[in-house]
Amino acid sequence: MLNYFDNLSTNASVESFNPKIKKN
Repeated sequence: MLNYFDNLSTNASVESFNPKIKKN
């Protein structure tokens, strides 16, 4: 479960720095 939230924060960070990269 902790890993799930960690992935969410990681994806949010990636999108903020790289708007062209989106992972659904």
